[in-house]
Amino acid sequence: MGNDVTPQIPGYRLVRELGRGGMATVFLAIQEKFDREVAVKILDKAVEQDQTFSARFQRESRIVSKLSHPHIIQVYDVGLHDDRHYLAMELLTGGELNDRLEKGLPAKEAFRVIKEIARALDFAHSKGFIHRDIKPENILFREEGSAVLSDFGIARGVDNETQITTIGSVVGTPFYMSPEQVTGDKLDGRADLYSLGIVFYKALTGTVPFDGATALDIGIRHIKDPVPRLPAHLTRFQALIDKFLEKSPARRFQTGAEVVRALEEAERHEPLPESVARTEVLTSETVNEIRRSAEQHEVPRPASAAAGARNRLNVTRVPTQRGAQRQSSVRWLVAGIILAVLAGTIAIYLMSNPYGVFGGQMPADYGSEAGGGFAAATTINWAFALI
Repeated sequence: MGNDVTPQIPGYRLVRELGRGGMATVFLAIQEKFDREVAVKILDKAVEQDQTFSARFQRESRIVSKLSHPHIIQVYDVGLHDDRHYLAMELLTGGELNDRLEKGLPAKEAFRVIKEIARALDFAHSKGFIHRDIKPENILFREEGSAVLSDFGIARGVDNETQITTIGSVVGTPFYMSPEQVTGDKLDGRADLYSLGIVFYKALTGTVPFDGATALDIGIRHIKDPVPRLPAHLTRFQALIDKFLEKSPARRFQTGAEVVRALEEAERHEPLPESVARTEVLTSETVNEIRRSAEQHEVPRPASAAAGARNRLNVTRVPTQRGAQRQSSVRWLVAGIILAVLAGTIAIYLMSNPYGVFGGQMPADYGSEAGGGFAAATTINWAFALI
């Protein structure tokens, strides 16, 4: 909270800072009346005078206080003290989804999390609210592991025409924005489901489907690029991803309940893979690992750190002796087949050539494309290229 002195909130004893965002700071606190730990979110003094931020904070307080659902963060208290807005919420100690993605999330766990957040969105949408900022950072966990949707700071009512943001501006996080968010069109709950589809894609593969150097690049890809194909072991989920990420809201999943039914159907169809996808986290340990592997196996080093992070699980291995012998046998087999084809081609050509090999009289086009020489030369070049 900058140079602010930690504020005093009646009924709460602030213990320590848990984190801070663009407009507020969250503290671990004790709610003295019930002697329980809570999270207290306090609007920063620097932005308290800005009517836009103040309106957003108050709107979040009103919205979340109306949404009582097992997978939406609970609000205990809302107030204003010494010109400082505050919000007392459920304390979630299980971390955020990004933490789990970095460690690797099994497909079964990914399905569970997406279903729980889909249920939360279905409830919020049924009450007339859209979140507008679905992303891993806003999906938190309780100690027992259930997923909880948080941070309704830029949420709004579906029919709310009040312009909190500047007209024509874009609100959200570029990697997870729906095409209609990018273009500034009117939104409904289907925009949240598109963003949830991006989270699902990342949970399965370890990366987002649309990336770019700038927010503009990413936005254009959301609008124009086709949905990337999943890895071979995940292709059975391609139809799900395609449905989530349809450019047109009319062809997308229409409700969170529909998402839950589709995921449950996919789970019943066949067992989920045991594979674990990890997000690309480039640490100093990873860099050293890539360097050691490159030096030991004489593998060309990645052109960039990002490329290294993407390829760190695909470092070329030195073939074993048995593997080298097997590769050599395959090469000789291929070479033998090619030589047999080449010999047959030459024999057919000689038998069909009325002039013979050493004939003294040959037509003017002999050796040209029309005379067959070009085809023979092409066959030879093709055979040697394969060898």
